[in-house]
Amino acid sequence: MIVRTAAILSGGEGRRLGGLAKESILMDGEALGPRLVRILARRFGRIIVVTKHPGHYEGSGAETTADIIPGMGPLSGLHAALSRLGPGRDEWIWLAAVDMPGFDPAFVELLEARLESSLEGSSPDATDRPEACIARFGQHFEPFQAIWSSRLLPQLEGLLHRGNRDGSARHPSFSDLIATCQVSWVSEEEARNVSPDWQLFHNINRMEDLASGKARFEIPHHGTEAASES
Repeated sequence: MIVRTAAILSGGEGRRLGGLAKESILMDGEALGPRLVRILARRFGRIIVVTKHPGHYEGSGAETTADIIPGMGPLSGLHAALSRLGPGRDEWIWLAAVDMPGFDPAFVELLEARLESSLEGSSPDATDRPEACIARFGQHFEPFQAIWSSRLLPQLEGLLHRGNRDGSARHPSFSDLIATCQVSWVSEEEARNVSPDWQLFHNINRMEDLASGKARFEIPHHGTEAASES
């Protein structure tokens, strides 16, 4: 097992949810943030949460941190999480998002096996050494439910600082990062062997997303619920 640490990005603004902190949404009666920590802790020995609301995670056993270079979207969160992997510690993290509550350890095993195969015979300083292991989705890819290396920190810092200097409304994206690194890919067909309906990648961005899937969601303090079809 080469991936021992999981990171949860929990810093989204939730604009399409009326500014609601997504980690506080209840799923089957449990807040999304602490619930995901609990589930990931069954597989990973260390959980890092990048959040603006560390109080949501008190008593969960997770480490909390904040963006080091804020305001650049999810890449800021990935950078903050990878920065916690210092010299002599784990190189790899499993990247999760608090608004993507699905998890299947079989998918971790699939990506980890692919990564181990790609790393076999590769020296630590090889230029073709993988720095991420990611599933494809058609012409796109899934940056969450994926494995990322702390070796990407220089590229990440370059993208984030350049984004700050540009003053552009467009944040640097995962596609920008992928263009700078070596990726070990898992095909969509392989991924669907684990998640045939792609429910593993279902995320909650809008109110209508709360009514999809098989779980029951509740908005705290509002008394409104969205229930899925049974």
